[in-house]
Amino acid sequence: MSQRAFVASCRANRYDVPARQRSAASASANNKTIASGTTHVLHAISLASALYVFWLLLSGFFTAQLLILGVVSVVLVVFVANRMDAVDHEGHPLNLTSGAPAYWAWLLVETIKSNIDVARCIWQRRPAISPTMIRVTATQGSALGRTVYANSITLTPGTITTDVMGNEFEVHALTREAAAAVEEGEMDRRVSRIVK
Repeated sequence: MSQRAFVASCRANRYDVPARQRSAASASANNKTIASGTTHVLHAISLASALYVFWLLLSGFFTAQLLILGVVSVVLVVFVANRMDAVDHEGHPLNLTSGAPAYWAWLLVETIKSNIDVARCIWQRRPAISPTMIRVTATQGSALGRTVYANSITLTPGTITTDVMGNEFEVHALTREAAAAVEEGEMDRRVSRIVK
């Protein structure tokens, strides 16, 4: 078969698909696009709402001029973020459950307790520092969950995530007690509850 005959055959076959099949395939593609677009709009609205609340908290003034300026700046930031393709499930995760504020409060308390432990350890006449490297396995199923877990370890004074290899984290702890607390897995369980 010559190239010309092959091209003609391909063109003929392309139009042989029944109209009903073409419209069904087109409708399916449109439904996926609409669902994706709806999720994208929800992410943009959620991001805009969070940014505006943040603006109000930082501003502290509620004059008409500042409120309008806040709306304009939030719209501009969301527009730029959208153009950068940063308005997505990772850039602004709507999939964090309502337990996220409770987790943040728990993490704040753990950070304060760890900070006191590190200060006590360092200010002792004979510091009880025992640097330890451990490996822990993250049970989160998503990259977002593993990122939240690794960052939570690093935010807690006395521990730092030094390497991530899939679901395995290499963690440096200032003391054996801090290493044992990470190995216990309470933080891992709490992160798994908030990130679906």
